[in-house]
Amino acid sequence: MKFDVKRIKKIIIILAILLVTIIVASIIRKVRAKKLSTDFSRDSELVEDTVNENANKLIYEDNKNTYYTVINIIENYINNYDSAAVLDMLDPNYAKQYKINDENVIQIKDEIDYENENFKIVYKNYEAEKMYSVSDKIKTVHFVYGYYYNANNELEKEPLNLMLELDNVNQTFNIYRYEYMVDKKYNELKAGDSFKVNTDEIKNRNGNNTYTYVTISQEEMAYKYLYDYKNKMVFDTDNAYESLDKEYREKRFRGLDDFKEYVEINKVKIFTSKLEEYKVYSTEDGKNIYTCKDQNDNYYYFQETNGIMNYTAIIDNYTIDSKEFKETYDSSKEQERVILNIDRIRQAFNAKDYRYVYNKLSDGFKQRYYNSEEAFENYISSVIYDINDIQYGNFSYEGNTFIYDIVIKNGENVQEQTNMQILMQLKDNRDFVMSFNIK
Repeated sequence: MKFDVKRIKKIIIILAILLVTIIVASIIRKVRAKKLSTDFSRDSELVEDTVNENANKLIYEDNKNTYYTVINIIENYINNYDSAAVLDMLDPNYAKQYKINDENVIQIKDEIDYENENFKIVYKNYEAEKMYSVSDKIKTVHFVYGYYYNANNELEKEPLNLMLELDNVNQTFNIYRYEYMVDKKYNELKAGDSFKVNTDEIKNRNGNNTYTYVTISQEEMAYKYLYDYKNKMVFDTDNAYESLDKEYREKRFRGLDDFKEYVEINKVKIFTSKLEEYKVYSTEDGKNIYTCKDQNDNYYYFQETNGIMNYTAIIDNYTIDSKEFKETYDSSKEQERVILNIDRIRQAFNAKDYRYVYNKLSDGFKQRYYNSEEAFENYISSVIYDINDIQYGNFSYEGNTFIYDIVIKNGENVQEQTNMQILMQLKDNRDFVMSFNIK
């Protein structure tokens, strides 16, 4: 048998070329990955060199910087009215397949504020109700479900669901509209489902599909949670009620109508609430709890559940004892515990939660003076104020009864005040009973 030496040489050369090509491609990919040795879109502790068992699986986006980077991209998209620029934001193959061009690419029309003499274009905000993410470090895919609204009118919301691909090396992105998600059945995906990320490079298209990473501080995040929830209470009360922590909701309110009444009574204070102080705690499973206090010393607690901006809320510091309150109370002396309990009463007065205070009155005191919650409310509402501040005076005790003279001041008018003497007995599990005298 004779061998064709020339043919064998050609085959060897071809195989050598293929081998070199494979090696070069592998090196290029490793170099691209090495450029992203720090994944700037996520907190450093989330980046692991070892194989992640959740790789290629969708998660609720739980990184605040990544979350708001995506939100910024979407807001730039919906507020851009340059058709060429918007077209550059879409994946080119998607745009071609769906016959999207300069003439039909703008779906979200601009709105003009005609009352403004400068005819200013009204900015649109975007709120994500749900954001799933999957990443291979080089590229990240986000499935975002939410709505946009005129910055001057939060009542009129328009749904907008999008898929975004982010090239974390080039800091470029592609957008796919909801029709694409439906056709590909990506809209049926949920957390835990597998999704293979297309790692093809996303090229820069005239600078229109580039982005910068957003850095959000814990303080900014606390502000966003407070702002989001107070807007829910005022503009989407049903949703705000469902967002309450279940145990708290059942203990604090008798139902949705009771919650709506609370919001209606306190609407002005809710809407004007501003973040004054905040703290952040982490649960054992790594979820963040944001404790917020406003300018009137009202407390709000937001515990993250399924990613950023998905949370349960507690809107006072007296219905359920927080971990922080328990630690403070249990380490305090008796006089300090009485002060903490009086502050609970003050908070309840400010929230017009007369039921809480009524339930803390001793049985004998209620039978003697207030045989119903309504009778107590009618009286106490006539001697306290819309916003109440406390000034502490003399403290004494007789047996197991602690007596504190306090002055309740009108937080909106320092000239008005009510002198009250509180008689309190401390019970187990941070409970107490009380009576009072108005002087």
